[in-house]
Amino acid sequence: MRYVQMHEGDVNDRALQVEFLSALGIHVLDSTLPLDLERIRVIPQYQRVAAQRWNQLYDSREHHRLTRAIGRELKQQYDNYKNNYDRS
Repeated sequence: MRYVQMHEGDVNDRALQVEFLSALGIHVLDSTLPLDLERIRVIPQYQRVAAQRWNQLYDSREHHRLTRAIGRELKQQYDNYKNNYDRS
């Protein structure tokens, strides 16, 4: 999170520099600035999605459901392997 905040600060500083220079009549081409500004604009959405996913992962019912599903999948893979091994 700290990295994102630092990067956001850098991009905002670049945007202010470009805006200042443009106001002085000096046009600077910063090809990555629009893309970086768009990424910063969607950061709050990513944070909400990440927080929601984090909560889902630490929901005990979801944890137990996932654990059981993994156990069933591993058992089925083992049974398939064992059946194929026994046939050879």
